Amino acid sequence: MIRVYPHHKGKEEDQGRRPTGTKKRKRGEEIQFDYRNNIGPGNKNNFLLFTLYKENKDTQDALNVLGRMLRCKSSSFGFAGTKDKRGVTTQQVTLYRQKAESLAKLNKVLRGIMVGNFRNVEEPLKLGDLLGNRFCIVLRGIVESEAVLKQGIENLEKHGFINYFGLQRFSGGTHHVGMALLKGQWMDAIKLIVRPKEKERQESAEAKQYFLDTLDAEGALEKMPHFLVAERAMLEGFLKHGEKNLVHVLSCIPRTLQMLYVHSYQSYLWNKVATARLEIYGSSAVVEGDLVCRGVGVASGKADVDPDQVRVATVEDVQDGRYTVFDLVLPLPGKRVIYPANETGLLFHKLAEEDGISLEESPHKVKMFSITSLTGAYRRIIQKPQDVAWKVLQYSNEDEDLTETDADKLRGRCMRTSGGGDRRALQIEFTLPASCYATMAVRELTKASSSAAFQKSMTLTTGNESADALA
Repeated sequence: MIRVYPHHKGKEEDQGRRPTGTKKRKRGEEIQFDYRNNIGPGNKNNFLLFTLYKENKDTQDALNVLGRMLRCKSSSFGFAGTKDKRGVTTQQVTLYRQKAESLAKLNKVLRGIMVGNFRNVEEPLKLGDLLGNRFCIVLRGIVESEAVLKQGIENLEKHGFINYFGLQRFSGGTHHVGMALLKGQWMDAIKLIVRPKEKERQESAEAKQYFLDTLDAEGALEKMPHFLVAERAMLEGFLKHGEKNLVHVLSCIPRTLQMLYVHSYQSYLWNKVATARLEIYGSSAVVEGDLVCRGVGVASGKADVDPDQVRVATVEDVQDGRYTVFDLVLPLPGKRVIYPANETGLLFHKLAEEDGISLEESPHKVKMFSITSLTGAYRRIIQKPQDVAWKVLQYSNEDEDLTETDADKLRGRCMRTSGGGDRRALQIEFTLPASCYATMAVRELTKASSSAAFQKSMTLTTGNESADALA
């Protein structure tokens, strides 16, 4: 339910700006604020917490739309994690010093976005605050029998899946940008960020290519669509600072995106090492030197991997069978992690060096883009989905909606009740810890490749007979 709690209509000074026709506050004059909205000097509840519902937009794009309408900076928003574009998703977001009514009014004009469930809180949400996600996925065009589906789902619950970072993590070559940033190759990073993407709008691609060819930031800005927030922010920085201070140019990008690029390289390296670890030692048991940590699960309300509980498996641990493959973890490189005390640990350094990156020292002093300044984290190699539920649906029209979204429920939209048709679909629901990808679980279930080339071929050959994801 999307609710709006009405507040007293306070003065515009509450939001830090003076409305037309009002007098400027004199020195020493008391600042007025709306106590019902809990926004003002000396009050801790300066952040508005709300639920963001979106369709066919990633989190940053949706927040950029809200930011433009509210005339506030993208840095004013806080969120615990990004949600994919290809899905119908809901998540909590915080916004600094805004009123619920201002945001709620946007529902009348927003398309594919809804906001609600407003309340004020003391602290903003930050990347990493997320504990987990609940997914509902519909796989259309199922031909297997119900018995085969049941066996496959039971295997997924029992054996889990390789906990790779999904393709979404590397969309647009973000790991290549991160690689350039970690090496201090600032101009290379800028060009990679601006580089036209495959199947991008013509006007966007032309504006980007114009900048790459000329380095004319002013001319590129005139051509660059306003929805390309990161690119425009960087071009404005380039216009201001020029080629002499490229670090300042990069710092004009929203901080969440700056972090995303470097974290993307961490994820890329993790995926490569995880593959090597399973090839060298197999996936059936823990070996000496592995890193292990017992899990607590999303339902515990705690992070699935506690860094303080990670340890190196000893000979005695292996002989006594104290840990299973589900306790195996690998680090995301940073200053506060340890590495496996076997060949896997050496691979981290070897593979990073092949990319021209040292995990022990940085070639520059810019902390934001230095791997030695990152905290680091741990991630399970094998992940089990939790609270799995599933059913088989029958349908006839390939464009028919087979599951109900939150927006459908709010609008009182009735779903089909016949359940007839000669086509079959699998609806499966499950919960995963933060930063785990449902696409990897589906890959294990369907035994289908998650490569970009394969997914494109599926889209071309099956049309709409694809997965509709709700996260």
